[in-house]
Amino acid sequence: MQTLKLCLLFIVSWVASVGQLQAQVKKFGKIAKESLSMEVYEKDSSAAAVVLFDVGRTYISYNTGKGDFDMTFERHRRIKILNKDGYDYADFRIPTYHPGSSNENLSGLKGYTYTLDNGKINKTKLDKKDIFKDDLSDDWRVTTFTMPNVSEGCVIEFTYKVNSDFITFLKEWEFQEEIPVVYSEYTVEIPEYFHYQKVNQGYLNLTLKEKTTKNGSVNFMSTSRGNARVNMSNQTVNYTINSETWALEHAPALKEEEYITTMEDYVTKINYQLAGTQFPGSIYKNVLGSWEKINEILLKHENFGKQLGKGNYLKEVVATIQSKTDKREEQLVLAYEFIRNHMDWNRENDMLTSDNLKKSFESKKGNSADINLLLTSLLQELGISAHPVVLSTRDNGKINIAMPMIQSFNYVIATAKLGERYILLDATNKYLKPGMLPYRCLNWKGRIINEQLGNWIDLTPIGAAEATVNSFLKLEEDGSINGNVVYINKDYLSASTRGAINAKGVDKYLEEHKDDFGQDFIVTEHEIKNLKEPYKSLDIKLSIESTEGGMGNMVYFSPLIVKLFEENPFKQENRYYPVDFGLPLKEKMMTTIMLPEGFIVDELPEPTAISLPDNAGLFNFQVVNNNNMVQVLCSFSLNRTLFLPEEYANLKTFFNYVLAKQEEQIVIKRKS
Repeated sequence: MQTLKLCLLFIVSWVASVGQLQAQVKKFGKIAKESLSMEVYEKDSSAAAVVLFDVGRTYISYNTGKGDFDMTFERHRRIKILNKDGYDYADFRIPTYHPGSSNENLSGLKGYTYTLDNGKINKTKLDKKDIFKDDLSDDWRVTTFTMPNVSEGCVIEFTYKVNSDFITFLKEWEFQEEIPVVYSEYTVEIPEYFHYQKVNQGYLNLTLKEKTTKNGSVNFMSTSRGNARVNMSNQTVNYTINSETWALEHAPALKEEEYITTMEDYVTKINYQLAGTQFPGSIYKNVLGSWEKINEILLKHENFGKQLGKGNYLKEVVATIQSKTDKREEQLVLAYEFIRNHMDWNRENDMLTSDNLKKSFESKKGNSADINLLLTSLLQELGISAHPVVLSTRDNGKINIAMPMIQSFNYVIATAKLGERYILLDATNKYLKPGMLPYRCLNWKGRIINEQLGNWIDLTPIGAAEATVNSFLKLEEDGSINGNVVYINKDYLSASTRGAINAKGVDKYLEEHKDDFGQDFIVTEHEIKNLKEPYKSLDIKLSIESTEGGMGNMVYFSPLIVKLFEENPFKQENRYYPVDFGLPLKEKMMTTIMLPEGFIVDELPEPTAISLPDNAGLFNFQVVNNNNMVQVLCSFSLNRTLFLPEEYANLKTFFNYVLAKQEEQIVIKRKS
């Protein structure tokens, strides 16, 4: 009986069923002439290619040779190439994971290219010599291939299988792509002993095409000993297979738009992560089923939590800071500034350290985890309550707090608690003051990792991208204009400008921004203040002069010498994704133009004020004519960082109005 219990605990089998898949799509290697004769996809005439269908299936089975469970992923994909711009979709990459003894194996890769020649269907087989395998790293390998004989109007198809030792995360399935998808389907079949959490994402509605349960069984030989002899008997374990099939028809092409985190946040897709297992005769085992479990895993990880609490190498730094002040907030600032100045970021974002922190400290460089966990460790050595905060950067996508998934995180910062106040810190940026996070980190929420099982914290920006622009100009007798423009950049704008100037040099920075002016101006002199003082505003003074004079007796120029925007970033008629600016935007402009004797104002733009609902955005514009002086006062602000799709029309209209106003002209003429 003991043997039976062990078998019940560790053994399940999988009953493969491909009949359903074959019924849903045409058989591999067979194609209808209608697919080849199609010249334009009627739902998107601009499409260079279209996915006719993409069908995937994932299932888990017990591998008796390995004595463990593994996962199999199968895919069958067919694409219509409509014109030459679609040729790139005949290239494909299949990554596989190989960390040590465990691995993923690709098999069964085969494909055809179909063309139509005088009404006859020709097909060209994908040759094995055109399939290439390369190592991307120690852990990752990629198989690449280009389908043969690709031409306008052809159809390509291929199929393959990946067998994997890794069952914690099933293969992610995307139903939407850069080109239209006529039909996409994903089936997942899981034995009852595995409990997966599922995340559906996107703004298109998936159809649960089928959800079924079916019976499976495995026969095995059990042994027992009695009366000095070994008895053998056949035993059967019955179990349930849970299957669900998700489908989406006529998915439109994903269009890249301005002011988003990443398109990965908006693509319609589905993910499965193993939450836990429960085999016959055993209790439920939590794998990654809760944020508390993820907290526990990270605290025990050799390249995360295990790196903290070993800060003996920081003794001298701690002593130096403590000798300067005993105030906690001042010590925090000194610790932040020390790590920021001591360490050079290698531009790699990571949640895990590249090495142990002592080595990173000694080498004075590292990834984001090396730097920010070093900062956390230093704060802890100072006796300040500090912990890591894991998050997802904007280009990695938003966290779904309802679904605990450890792979959602790709970055770590530090937080320090002073009284009831949490201060978020990232020492990778040389120009941000304490409490300000780099723009890449401003992505809704992060999770504090600590012994109290963690909690969520808002990644709300402190400050804005803020500028004040004061222009003092003089109109000359010949109609030319000269004067000064003074930029006062604050908070995030001062940090980004400092970084750009220090990286490129002043001359190159000014050359790149010469088109910011609404007129034909050139910069003749420049002066920059506070460049080396990151906590102060960055002041840039430019002397400018126009390259052209007036036209006859008339002079025309834009009331906004410095443009707010070159163009409206919102061009689509409709938008299906939120608009995410990340930061509040604030800009104030004051332009004063002195007129010489003999010139008068002939025409001025009308003053105006416009706002978005709930004062989410404000635009004010005034022009004052006072004898020989014209003064323009303008302010623009976006006070909210996130606008929902249903607010898109208002936002687009708001920007159109601002752009139209900045293009209006002030008209000056000579007295007759």
